[in-house]
Amino acid sequence: MNLQNTLTAVLPFAPHLPFRAAKDLEWFGGLPGERIAIIVNGTDVNGAYSIMQVVAQPGMATPLHSHAEDEVFFVTEGTVTFEVDGQLIEGGVGSTVVIPTGAPHRWAIRSGAQAQFLVFFSPGGVEQMFRRIGGLAPDQIVGLAQSFGSEVLGPPLA
Repeated sequence: MNLQNTLTAVLPFAPHLPFRAAKDLEWFGGLPGERIAIIVNGTDVNGAYSIMQVVAQPGMATPLHSHAEDEVFFVTEGTVTFEVDGQLIEGGVGSTVVIPTGAPHRWAIRSGAQAQFLVFFSPGGVEQMFRRIGGLAPDQIVGLAQSFGSEVLGPPLA
């Protein structure tokens, strides 16, 4: 009996458990200077949450925006400068930044080094917006964001 059959016998929901090895992640472009992989799709967990991994290059910055979801960042490499409700936060390795639903925020890589971090959204679903954002013009991003309950509020962090 293989592992999947064993799990199915013991845990009837096991065939639905998501598993993605790091080597199997699908990476795609987001905003310029950003690569993203979806670790957990909201559809994997009945929409409860989603998790993305982001690799961002020096100079990469998001516009001021808000989401209809709670968002949590966990920095795994480098330093990320966050602005949340007007407060600046320097997040180094091991830092966690919690952004409540609707809070205006933006982030930037202002150091001379690449940064990596995990982003958790609750509920899930908005991760699908990031699959479609790469290569869009700013006005197209505004419309796409609105269709996912997000709003672009201002320019990137300088």
